[in-house]
Amino acid sequence: MINETVITQEELRVWLRELTPLRIHINGPEDPERWIELDEPEDVHLEAGAGAVVRTSGRFRYEWKGLPVKGEIRQVTVRLSPTIVESDPAGKALAFQLDIEGGDLVNVPDKIDEGIVAIINKAITAHSTGLVWNFTETLDSRFDLGPNLQQLEALGTRVEDGEVQVTDHEIRFRLTLRLDVLRAS
Repeated sequence: MINETVITQEELRVWLRELTPLRIHINGPEDPERWIELDEPEDVHLEAGAGAVVRTSGRFRYEWKGLPVKGEIRQVTVRLSPTIVESDPAGKALAFQLDIEGGDLVNVPDKIDEGIVAIINKAITAHSTGLVWNFTETLDSRFDLGPNLQQLEALGTRVEDGEVQVTDHEIRFRLTLRLDVLRAS
């Protein structure tokens, strides 16, 4: 059985507007001194085979050589790339990786811009942001049947595969499920 979910570019725009403003703690919430905050997107578009490209502005706070650096982000480009990844235990997950591709930090030299962007990208993995859905864990299920169905014990679903495709107009997520019938012994 194949199940398919389609997110249009317009639906993605609405979703991202609802998610912002968004503060991302670089080292987790236990370190409130290092973060990047993204404003509502100015532009959202999809690039086939790659993901969503989001242009926005924001703020940041970081320590550089022991000194706190806080500033404005005039413009930043963030890529949101959906991929299928292996998850634990044996299964698959849909992950949305965030990558900052470029930014214009107000009153910060380009070399420091690049260094801050590299550190942030290393810290904001899909797993650290929680933008991962373990669909195998969610959808692998067993439904026990009642005693009135004597020859049957349970019905089940098992994820066999998942794939994600990005076009210039939509993100298409397709799952292949297997339906199982377990007979009473």
